[in-house]
Amino acid sequence: MKFSDSEFALTKKLAQEIRNKRNVFIEETGIKKTVHIVLITPIGLKRNEYFDLAQSVVTAEDLLRE
Repeated sequence: MKFSDSEFALTKKLAQEIRNKRNVFIEETGIKKTVHIVLITPIGLKRNEYFDLAQSVVTAEDLLRE
């Protein structure tokens, strides 16, 4: 879990850590279904070369809607 008071930007190092965690999860659980990367951020995700790693981004506004 990371905190950011502005748009969150994935770095090369963090993107690789997330990929590794997904792969370990798949190996350890033996799951056969697709595992999606979902990022929850207060403001959103900054578009950069690693932006496409996340299949979905949920913002605080999304969580607080009625």
